[in-house]
Amino acid sequence: MNTMKMIVAVAAMMSFAAVAGAGEDTSRFAADEWKRWSSGISGADGVQIRFVRDDEDGDDGFRISRRGGGEVLVSGGRRGVIYGAYELLERFAGVVFCSSWFTCVPENAALSLPPEIDFVEKPAFVRREAGWSDAFRHADFSVRCRFNGWRSHIPESMGGMVVRYGGKMGHSLSRLLPPEKYAKAHPEWFSEIDGVRRTAYTQPCFSNVEMRNQVLTNLLEEIARNPDANIFAISQNDNQNYCRCSKCVATEAEEESGAAAMLRFVNAIAEEVEKVRPDLVIQFPAYQATRVVPKKTKPRRNVMVNLCSINADFALPLAESDAPGSKEFIRLLEGWSKCSKIFYAYHYTTNYRYYLHPMPNIHNIAPDIRLFRDSGATHLHLQGGQSHAAFAELKEWLIAKLSWNPDRDTDELIDVFCRAYYGAGAPFVKEIIADEENCLRSRKTPRLSIFATDKPEVFTDGLLERSRERWRKAEAAVGDDSDRLHNLRMGEMATVATMMDRIADKAKWVWATEHPESFSQNPEFPALYEWMKVARKESERTGGVHLTEQPGNEAWFIEKWARALRFSAPAKGAKVGYARAGDLFIRQGSGGQQLGRVVADPAAEGGQAVEAFTHRGGEVVKIAFANVAFDRGARYKIRARIRVAKKEGGRGEAFYASVKRDHRAVVECSRKVEEVPDGYEWYDVGVVEPKGSMEFNFGCGRFAKGGGRMAVEAVFIDAVEFRKM
Repeated sequence: MNTMKMIVAVAAMMSFAAVAGAGEDTSRFAADEWKRWSSGISGADGVQIRFVRDDEDGDDGFRISRRGGGEVLVSGGRRGVIYGAYELLERFAGVVFCSSWFTCVPENAALSLPPEIDFVEKPAFVRREAGWSDAFRHADFSVRCRFNGWRSHIPESMGGMVVRYGGKMGHSLSRLLPPEKYAKAHPEWFSEIDGVRRTAYTQPCFSNVEMRNQVLTNLLEEIARNPDANIFAISQNDNQNYCRCSKCVATEAEEESGAAAMLRFVNAIAEEVEKVRPDLVIQFPAYQATRVVPKKTKPRRNVMVNLCSINADFALPLAESDAPGSKEFIRLLEGWSKCSKIFYAYHYTTNYRYYLHPMPNIHNIAPDIRLFRDSGATHLHLQGGQSHAAFAELKEWLIAKLSWNPDRDTDELIDVFCRAYYGAGAPFVKEIIADEENCLRSRKTPRLSIFATDKPEVFTDGLLERSRERWRKAEAAVGDDSDRLHNLRMGEMATVATMMDRIADKAKWVWATEHPESFSQNPEFPALYEWMKVARKESERTGGVHLTEQPGNEAWFIEKWARALRFSAPAKGAKVGYARAGDLFIRQGSGGQQLGRVVADPAAEGGQAVEAFTHRGGEVVKIAFANVAFDRGARYKIRARIRVAKKEGGRGEAFYASVKRDHRAVVECSRKVEEVPDGYEWYDVGVVEPKGSMEFNFGCGRFAKGGGRMAVEAVFIDAVEFRKM
């Protein structure tokens, strides 16, 4: 006779009542989760399990104990008691929580509990989060990963979050001190560069006490509007236009750090905030221009330093790389961790240029997390991307396991995940992982940026072909297992997308050749396009649609594929080719926003033009020369057809155009406002012999002197001409 499983949830008394959500009975949620996932597991019904709320081991710690084969007691903090339920399932029944849509409960799963159990688990970090979309879009999966950061929006009934931000986490000064509100009356509150105060696309002047008082007033109002928040970020604006006034420059020189003026500013605000809310933490970003540790000024006890590894090399673990960016980061890590009472490490695990390109850093995750732990970091965030990016689900799961216990063996974890997620296809997937890493690490000086362009010299066409063949073998191995077949196809998207991108990168849609017959379409592309079309539709089942249809780079890659499919050489050649508005790629800002748009314009050739937004200077559109059919060895004159909508009183550069190779200008052209006529006009950019990675770039003029105003209302481009000399 089977004994019915009995579950008793008992919430222990809280040792402190000030914590938000202290009254939530999370032990009941733990019991419900156990009941949900243990259903159907052999032996689970015959065990008495009691879930008890007990904060002895902190909010996240838990203890599992059993004596003489009797009742199992799971006790833990408001999140810990929930984590204890998952630990029972994972450790003693082999359950693997792979993703929001796929949990592996092994076939013929049986609960194997020894008669004597007594162990305590506590996490390595107070705060653990991964910036992969599956976790932050699904609070329940985030809890199963034991993440507790702010992005997952975990309700208190599921244990809540260890940090609750008030306002923005990043670039918050754009809201605390908006230039459009204060700059006209107080230009001295903003950056001085070359003797001129900038009032747009600017930074605060951190030496200005009056400005600091206004930010404090605005922050205190924000604190009052967000009583449940326990952390507020004061972070610089998203640009490099830092103040160069005499006071800011003197502070930088005195402390040998661009962070000094801002840290003094943040410390002063944090001191005043502590008088009102002593429980609050103020976050300071050690990021780009503010990353170097000041010689004298140190963070206050209520200031959390957020150090970001954005400039590091990601081909090797941070401590093993000899790349200058990684060496600098190690020095910064040592410096900030020694002087910070609360230290937050912010690291990366994906390729931001395009999530579907190879980023073989899986074996770097554990040593990097151990480095952060050993440095004294208590808060950890490993940034990622969207679902179905290159090995996204595996990376997210590894981050979950290793941010809890960084000493676990990576290969063992990979094996557990792959067997669960890919089933019989696991051996082939592990071969793909090893092959990618070997291609990168076998190089004399491996290098990998989180903004890396495609690297066919590293991840060769041969590698992609081997990977594709292994994905197919894996799919054949799982047979009619539809869920794992789905997981494999979503993984294969990264390989196929990279193959398609390489073909599309060479596809021609602008023709400036006298010999069009010498250019032909890749015969494999139509079949790859059809495969991806089906896979993209299938990805909607688990949210992968966000990858291939979001604005920006992903949308551009989709458009490139469509253009490559339509590849068709003209019947006759010509010495002149034109790129129209629809042929130009509109760039993204660092926050993912488009920097321009295609607009209807009756005066434009073809009735359309690209409008370059004027809220920031610099390049807005480009066209890669790889997509233009040129005659080999010939020289070409490059011209652009541009219209400038002048701004009353505007001074300085109206627009800037160039041809670049490897990010360096080969030829360039710019005009001041007073030099340009009304209406569209052709402008000579220069003469070049098209080679390698050249591209045409165009954008608004850089910010002009004189109040920091943009020189123009708008700038439009409707055509680029390539004329054979």
